Amino acid sequence: MKLATTTEDFTRFCPTITQCLTHIADAGFRYVDLTQYTPELFPEIFEADNWRENVKHIKEYAETLGLTFVQSHAPGLNPFADGADYDKSVSQVKRSIEVCGILGIKNNVIHHGYDRNVQDKDKATEMNIKFFSEFMPVAEEFGVNMLCENTTKKNMPTWYFPVTGAELVDFIKAMDHPLVHACWDTGHGNCEGNQYEHLMTLGKELYALHINDNSGRGDEHVIPFCGTLNMDDIMHGLIDSGYKGYFTFESCNTLRPAKYWQGNRHEFETDSRLCEPQLFMQKKIERLMYEIGEYILKSYDCFEE
Repeated sequence: MKLATTTEDFTRFCPTITQCLTHIADAGFRYVDLTQYTPELFPEIFEADNWRENVKHIKEYAETLGLTFVQSHAPGLNPFADGADYDKSVSQVKRSIEVCGILGIKNNVIHHGYDRNVQDKDKATEMNIKFFSEFMPVAEEFGVNMLCENTTKKNMPTWYFPVTGAELVDFIKAMDHPLVHACWDTGHGNCEGNQYEHLMTLGKELYALHINDNSGRGDEHVIPFCGTLNMDDIMHGLIDSGYKGYFTFESCNTLRPAKYWQGNRHEFETDSRLCEPQLFMQKKIERLMYEIGEYILKSYDCFEE
């Protein structure tokens, strides 16, 4: 397996994607996941009139660093939320697919939408089949797989959302489209328990990973060995299920921001100079993350340059 990580590692610290790429390359990574999760953070892609030229520049710059884009995260807006603009959500996912096409990315991860008042699996599946079907013609045009992702009840406590490997497979079968497959998030899985059986259930449908850890109490997105995730469980599941994709980190909150949906840092009214982690810290974390990933894969004789 080849190591990859997300540009989200540096989006808090850098105003442009190219700057994020520089730090990722400096840490030793050669394969990259482009996050498009929060469109307002990426005006060069989602607001600029010359966005296609901007994306081509990003690709050219990545090539000068020896980096290859291997997957992406589509915008994470919920089209079924109260007050949501359904058409805008669909449009932004379509834009993310074309970005993938320009960059040569074959796998784009997309979250299911949800309605807090809909707790019936069949109804939720019906809603999301409609949502996914809206952008599948664009996915066909650019040859991009759309990967649905597991979540955790810690994020979605009372309403239906795919949590298990079996639920992801059920949705893939319901979509019945050759470009719809799965991404497995180990942090989400860790909140639910052991993950070997989920990975085995996914089998050939597993096209991508989000590798991250947590305490099991919340979706924290920290580096493996900073939480309760059992990496032997994960590695046996990946190897025994025949996984052929990238080992991609999504551990972008190891250094927790001051304002965070899992809980804000306590404030001190008269001084905030130490409230936010700094870029030099993240650069150290990035290199450590690469070395941890290398150690994990070499321990199972499956590390690839």
